[in-house]
This record gives sequence, C-alpha cells and structure tokens, in this order.
Amino acid sequence: MAVPSRAAHRKEWPSILIALATTIGSVASFLLVPSYQPESGLAWTLAGWLSFGYLFFQTLFLLVAATQDRAIGISDPIVASVPFVAGFAVLGAWLMGRLPLSLFQFNSLAFLLATTIAEFFVTVWIRNAVNRRSIPASAG
Repeated sequence: MAVPSRAAHRKEWPSILIALATTIGSVASFLLVPSYQPESGLAWTLAGWLSFGYLFFQTLFLLVAATQDRAIGISDPIVASVPFVAGFAVLGAWLMGRLPLSLFQFNSLAFLLATTIAEFFVTVWIRNAVNRRSIPASAG
C-alpha cells in the first residue's frame, strides 16, 4: 500500500517559493533600511510593479494547479498567508513606534498588505468558482 505524501504538490512549489522570497525580501528591507527614501520619482512605482508581478505569477500558478485532476494541497494557501502576517507584524511595530518607516517604506508596506489580501480573494475564487472545489451547503 502506498503511503500518501505530506509534502506540497509539485505544481505548488513555485508559488510557495515566491511567497517565501517575498516575505524575506520585504521584511529585510523594512528592518535593514527603514528610513530609505529614494531620490528618483520612478522608484516610487517599484512597489506597485513588484506587487503586480507577484499577483500575476501567483494567479498563474494557481490556474496551473487548478487544471490538475488530483486534489490540490493545502501547503500553498497556508504559506501564501505568510507575507500578510509578516507585513501585519511590521505594521504593528510601526504603530507601536518601534520601527520608524519612511513614506516610501510605508507605501511599500501598504502595497504588500493590499497584494496579499488580493491574493487571498483570488485564491478563494479560483479554488471555488473556477475549479469547483468547494463543500456543498446542503446534503441533498
């Protein structure tokens, strides 16, 4: 008898790695250079473009995983919440006055939180509406 694997599905690994890299990179930038303020006006658009790219690739990987006939693992949605939790912790540290953020860093934090919330809703939509993997409300 084959023992089921507890590891994430192969199609979920790129999404998991992107979420972890985003978490490490964003938290490192907030902690290592909290008062960073770029001189170039184009640098202010960087957070928006990175957020768009993150959301695009996460949606792409979700759609690829949704085309599979077998069950989708739970590791990806759990790890996808890690950037939001980390961003929320940074926001809490800023609100308590323990982490001074520049306006540029605060803008980046707002994009991080908004993007991860959007990713949550896209994940719910793809898994339930597109993939039709939901729990029926009635047993009839």
